[in-house]
Amino acid sequence: MSEVLIVPHPSPQNCSKYFILLSGIDSPLSIYSDALPYWGIIDLDSPDPVILMNPMLALVDTSLWGNNTYGKIGMSFYAATDLRSDASRLVFVSVNYKVFRFRIDDNGLAYDNYYFELPNVNIDQYGLRAEMEIANLPNGTYRLAVPYLKNGTTSSLLIASLDAQGNLTASHVFDFEKEGSETIPYIHGLEFSPSGGYLYLTHQTNSLHPNPLEFIDLQNLNNGVQPLNVPNAADYQFSQIERGTNGKLYFAGQSGTSNTADRLSTLSNSDSPTNNTTWINTNWVNSALSVSYQASYRGLPSTTPYESFKSYTLPDQIDGEDYFAHFTATQECCRQSQIYTIDSYTVSAYNSTWEPGNNPFTSLIGNDTIITVKSKLVVPALRSLTLKNMRIEFAPEAILIVEKGPSWGFPGIPSHGGKLFLDNSTLTIDRRCGNARWQGVEVRGWRTQPQNYLSASNKQGYLQMNNSKIEYAQIGVLAASRAPNGAINSFDTLQTGGIVRAFDSDFYQNTMDAYFLNYVTPGGISNQSRFNNCKFTIINNGDWNNINPQPFMRFRMRDVMGINLYGCDFSNDGLLSQYAIFSHNSRFGLMGLCTNLNTPCTMDWSSVSGFSMGVYATSPILNASRNNYISYTIFKSNQRGVYWLNQLNSSVVKSDFQIPTTSGNYGLYIDRSTKFKVTENYFHSNTDNAAIGVIANNTDTEHNEIYKNDFENLIFGVLAQKINGTIYANFNVSKGLKILCNRFLNNITKADIAVSSGRIDYQQGVFTQYPAHNQFSYTENGAYDIFNCDNCQGIDYKYNPNIANHEPIEYTMNTVNVDDFLNYNGPVCPSKVKFGPGMWGRQKSLTASYDSIVDHLNSGLLDSLQIAQLTMERNELLLDIIRHAQFEIEDSAAQAEFYSMGMERLDSLRDDLARWMQYDFAISSGKFQKADSILHSMGFSIPSANTDLATYAVGKPIHQTAGFLYSLIAKRLAERDTAFSLANIEGAVDYLADDSRDTLDIYYGLGLKMYFNDSIYFSDIEDINMERSIKQKSSNTKEEFLHLIPNPSRGVFQLNTNLHIQSIEVQNLQGVKVKTVMTNTGNTSQVDLTQLPAGIYICSFLNENQVLAKQKVVIIH
Repeated sequence: MSEVLIVPHPSPQNCSKYFILLSGIDSPLSIYSDALPYWGIIDLDSPDPVILMNPMLALVDTSLWGNNTYGKIGMSFYAATDLRSDASRLVFVSVNYKVFRFRIDDNGLAYDNYYFELPNVNIDQYGLRAEMEIANLPNGTYRLAVPYLKNGTTSSLLIASLDAQGNLTASHVFDFEKEGSETIPYIHGLEFSPSGGYLYLTHQTNSLHPNPLEFIDLQNLNNGVQPLNVPNAADYQFSQIERGTNGKLYFAGQSGTSNTADRLSTLSNSDSPTNNTTWINTNWVNSALSVSYQASYRGLPSTTPYESFKSYTLPDQIDGEDYFAHFTATQECCRQSQIYTIDSYTVSAYNSTWEPGNNPFTSLIGNDTIITVKSKLVVPALRSLTLKNMRIEFAPEAILIVEKGPSWGFPGIPSHGGKLFLDNSTLTIDRRCGNARWQGVEVRGWRTQPQNYLSASNKQGYLQMNNSKIEYAQIGVLAASRAPNGAINSFDTLQTGGIVRAFDSDFYQNTMDAYFLNYVTPGGISNQSRFNNCKFTIINNGDWNNINPQPFMRFRMRDVMGINLYGCDFSNDGLLSQYAIFSHNSRFGLMGLCTNLNTPCTMDWSSVSGFSMGVYATSPILNASRNNYISYTIFKSNQRGVYWLNQLNSSVVKSDFQIPTTSGNYGLYIDRSTKFKVTENYFHSNTDNAAIGVIANNTDTEHNEIYKNDFENLIFGVLAQKINGTIYANFNVSKGLKILCNRFLNNITKADIAVSSGRIDYQQGVFTQYPAHNQFSYTENGAYDIFNCDNCQGIDYKYNPNIANHEPIEYTMNTVNVDDFLNYNGPVCPSKVKFGPGMWGRQKSLTASYDSIVDHLNSGLLDSLQIAQLTMERNELLLDIIRHAQFEIEDSAAQAEFYSMGMERLDSLRDDLARWMQYDFAISSGKFQKADSILHSMGFSIPSANTDLATYAVGKPIHQTAGFLYSLIAKRLAERDTAFSLANIEGAVDYLADDSRDTLDIYYGLGLKMYFNDSIYFSDIEDINMERSIKQKSSNTKEEFLHLIPNPSRGVFQLNTNLHIQSIEVQNLQGVKVKTVMTNTGNTSQVDLTQLPAGIYICSFLNENQVLAKQKVVIIH
């Protein structure tokens, strides 16, 4: 053979396979049979590897090959590129005057329909024992060195420049001639330096070419061939040259004229050669390795005339290729080539404990704590496994499964699911294959079965972690099963309900730490999964976070109820777009952990730090059983602390929001949510403030309070947008958002309280009952205490003049009326956070609260329905959406999952589906009372299975792709006048979601916005133009005062003021002037309004038609 080319298979699924290219004899029994290029594949995983060689001639038109080569003295040469970006290699074959290009990829080896001819050849190509080499240049192009015979007296070397596709772009030829009867200086060895800038060669010698070891500077070809004067250079003239993975060039050296090489010599730093003796002594190692290597004559005699066929062949033909590294070139190759303690293992003992020196694998690992798993570890039903002080390392894509219990059950006979206990143990990735992720732990369950982890008949899989760790997983803990197709975002939601209880444990560097989905316990009681004093951590750790899928959220819940986290810490260090808790249509708690039984107890606060979103909680509709409770939690350096969307009865209490100062950041955003509790929290930033404390957006017309919180160093303390209260009719029915008992402590640069659009409760404080009790910051430089936009509904603000900083000084003149509450002597801002005595009392209080919510599920649904009935004239589109997308409009995968689940488990879903179908039909028929009664009654008739199936059949195609939804919206909106003014469908959806006149539009248009935004939606923070509003400075400052007393009265008021008032204009709440009173006083006068009916009026005090002050008066008869 002249040379052998060994090429690793480029496919990750074939990492044990290699392509072999060499010159072969078509008929080995005949000495005259021609040598031709052959190729084959060897599989090292085969128990008896056999190479079936194939002639390359069969891949190319025979007319292109020219004459066949001549028996055993014929020649062909081979060279292959490094692996290219398209996972292919180019292979060049030199034979019979031509260089042909082939390609190796996943499909095998094929001719690439390209060749070029060797220049000025006038002799058949035979008798040359050499090699062909290729250099992969940094710019993506190639350089090829091709030996050939130009004529009967000349051995030549072609230096070919190739572009990135392997096409010839330029060439240069070096000739090695002879004189008379001298030996032709046949080339035997060729090799490029690592950069491709130098080419080294060995050749036989004669008088014209006396130096057997030489090099060429390929950047300066005019310098020609230069000698490399190493010791005993003649010993290497028959040696091929190869470059190893260490960058060194290897030469086979013989002693004298023998036919045996006794050493391998090496040359280092081949990119900077000189003939300086010091350089040679530094970089040349004469005997790097002792060998006994017989020269090859290709089966020919070692006598005349075959002396030139002598060669020391070195078969490693891809320069620098680490052929052992090929076993770990991909994750799958690495996985297949490693040795593991376990391939796939199913626990068989009913109760077993694995610990160092005492586990089923002690004979393999001794007392080691590490067990490695290649594919999976399974804890089946009826089995219990405890891992104590162990470390389990999983190969990439390996998995640990805790199976659900059997479908059967008999009294007194255990039928529990698998149980896994981690005690001071770690589940992690096997790092021998580089940065990768294993799948994580699946805790499987029965969606229709209850949870009772203490019972021997608990059919749910169970995982308990004590002082343990799960790291580098795709999903640390999944309380479900992946779908059969194995996709990371595809789950079998019939196997939900697994129980996970973690104490003092860590979840580290997982794509997602925990995922609970699609499980509501029968009877609606809380999920028994819980997390105490756990850490959920993701850090910017280079390549680990570039592994797909990339980290996105730490803790995810979808359609689950009652998962609680106590004293847990969520931390993100440097990664963008990270969510700590992502909840959809779920109920959960994030709370502090009571660490003792004292009263009050010592509280270990939860924390959420460094995320783009701390808590993101959404629901498709308001639902009293799907909410969240957050208390004793520190939110630090999160761009957005908490975002609520369609949350009913949710709470944030006694928490600390440390908000970064970037514009648009906030502590809490309350969006389309109502009946919430926000109290005794601290919202603050540093002095460079551009953040907002609390934003209330479209919180509806229910009574809501932002109560007894502290705000400091912010741009706005509380910002209200859109509809957050009723249209004012009279003070007896006024409802909406009240902002009470808050302390705006320092440096609120634009407004302590701001209403940018719409309305809040007209009464801030309640007439004759209590003042608002807010303490204002009195920030200078133009900041407002209360800003209410010019187009907003007015605010009547009651304050307590007996407490410092409770009187608003700076407020908008036309839309805020300020009154003192002189005679108030009631309680001042009592706490509304109710806990029982001690830890157990508090826990009982919380449990009772949640149980109460569950008990009143139907009334909560009724409330949502009554809200939805406000305006029904534009609901054709929305009814279709409700009917077919009520539960799973979050994302397309979720929708497909819901309908496939319904087809498989129709019985378990029938009640819910029937309820929604019937009340939807009642709504669409305008029979609202009937709809109410349906929700109050749980005993309505069940539609037939055919009706259910038909509904699924309609719903499924609507939600398979977003295109169907776009088409549906376009069709419906085409019939509406508003559609003609909309630029696109997204605009139409925005119109639906933001139109506060129709609550159904808000809820379901918003659902579609979530769909279009890949299930993540945020309402905007409105821009506020404060410059257009007229600022009122309170009349009760030290410089000016004005009082009307008593107020309320029977119509006669005493006016005390130091302002010069010429007249008083009296308007009703509709802005209609009902009376003008002329006066001319600087101090005291009487104002008689007894002729006006009882009610509330606004008095404007004028001087020369300029309004000096305004005040509300109340007349009672």
